[in-house]
Amino acid sequence: MHTRSTSTLSRFTWGCLAAISLWAADPASPPPSSVSAPVPTPKPRQFLGILRLAPKYHDAAAMTAEAQAAIGRHFQRLQAATRTGKVLLAGRTDEPNDKTLGLVVFEAADAAEAERFMSEDPAVVAGVMLQEVRPYQVALMRTTPPSNP
Repeated sequence: MHTRSTSTLSRFTWGCLAAISLWAADPASPPPSSVSAPVPTPKPRQFLGILRLAPKYHDAAAMTAEAQAAIGRHFQRLQAATRTGKVLLAGRTDEPNDKTLGLVVFEAADAAEAERFMSEDPAVVAGVMLQEVRPYQVALMRTTPPSNP
């Protein structure tokens, strides 16, 4: 009986080795009884959105109630996108209207999505602001408040 167990074990061992060697000969095929690994989702890329007031609004007297409302919707949209994590940073220079520049650092899957995000901004749609998008990569970002010397 002991001989029979050993021969059964040997057949089982040889069978396993044969299955592994067949798989090793064709590594493109999945190993026996393997579970497919999930496909990783591509990491979002970072982009820089640049906003300028349309030349028509360089003169503060030209700013209509409709234009101001569009700027209000623009700000609310950026606040919401910041809360969801899409926008990393948004702000503007503190200069006269003809020199002011708004910057939005945000994430998108690709350039087309980034362009869509900026072109759908309410101030851009209303013609109050002009936009452009550039690929961007944050290299450093402060994560703690500055220390006092």
